[in-house]
Amino acid sequence: MYIFSRAHQLFLLASLPVIYLLYAIYKQDKVEKESSKFLLKMFLFGFMVVPCALISELALGAIVPGDSSSVSYALIDNFFVIALSEEGFKLLFLRLGSWRSREFDYTFDGIVYAVFVSLGFALLENFMYVFMSKGGFQVALMRAVLSIPGHMCFSVPLGYYYAKAKQASLRGRPALPYILVGLIIAVCLHGFYDFALTVNLPMMIFIAFVVVMYVCIFMVIKKASREDQRL
Repeated sequence: MYIFSRAHQLFLLASLPVIYLLYAIYKQDKVEKESSKFLLKMFLFGFMVVPCALISELALGAIVPGDSSSVSYALIDNFFVIALSEEGFKLLFLRLGSWRSREFDYTFDGIVYAVFVSLGFALLENFMYVFMSKGGFQVALMRAVLSIPGHMCFSVPLGYYYAKAKQASLRGRPALPYILVGLIIAVCLHGFYDFALTVNLPMMIFIAFVVVMYVCIFMVIKKASREDQRL
């Protein structure tokens, strides 16, 4: 009974932050709500990012040169192995799931879809960390405050510029520059977040980065929601 109760509590701790953020971004979509069936599909696509990113990280990590304890190694590993793999596959499944869909008809949709894919990834990753760690409750609480909102934040610029790419494509202009800008911003945010934790930068620097990122992403979401328009 105790084991079941503890597992149930861990499940809730790992799931509730994701559910809350999914609901929060859904509420910001004020012009035309997306169908629950389509959003569920995008969320489940996020699950598929996990094994793909893991394989990519293992393959790329095996060829990273240098001493694994050095700052240069940490830079390459966090930015070009972990962040690029995870954000790159989020973008891939975002595009596979939504680019040609009739549902993708407003600019804010890009952010909604990107967040749903990202939080699908974050939920499965969260379960892996929480249930495989001895300090499950502490890990779940820490990830609820940092990692889960972090993944959402990384995905917002990805989705913002993904929508601009779709808009450009519909108007006969190149979409790739917008997609690359969104991916680069997402990788930089994700890479610095992981790098700061890996090399143990002063805690105040990490906290300042997280706070500024949260505030900026919140402002982008509010602005994109206000200015939502048909593609």
